[in-house]
Amino acid sequence: MTQDNERSEEMGQRLKEEREYRGFSQEEIAEFLGTTQTKIEEIENGDHDISSDQLEMLADIYQLSVDNLSGQSEIEYPDEQLDLLTRSREDLSENDRDEIRRFAEFLKSRETNGGADD
Repeated sequence: MTQDNERSEEMGQRLKEEREYRGFSQEEIAEFLGTTQTKIEEIENGDHDISSDQLEMLADIYQLSVDNLSGQSEIEYPDEQLDLLTRSREDLSENDRDEIRRFAEFLKSRETNGGADD
């Protein structure tokens, strides 16, 4: 096995672990990236390279850095409450997940605009 193949497999495994950790299906990630479930499966198996744009998109949705996903730096996992929320999303309807996503975007924009009330 070549060094490039090993890196592709390692990256694919990391991406799969992060996807599963966050409770996303391959289909959801494929839709987010504008590709197919088959392509996501190939990436996770190390059979296909992921583009830098797609890697940046995944880093954004997983709230990690590209270095985290590429293995250049260690991943620091969130606190237990956030972890529980992330893992419980699979039990929610698509409408509920959309509502939570919109709320999270609202909170993020509120922080960005300096209007957080803590």
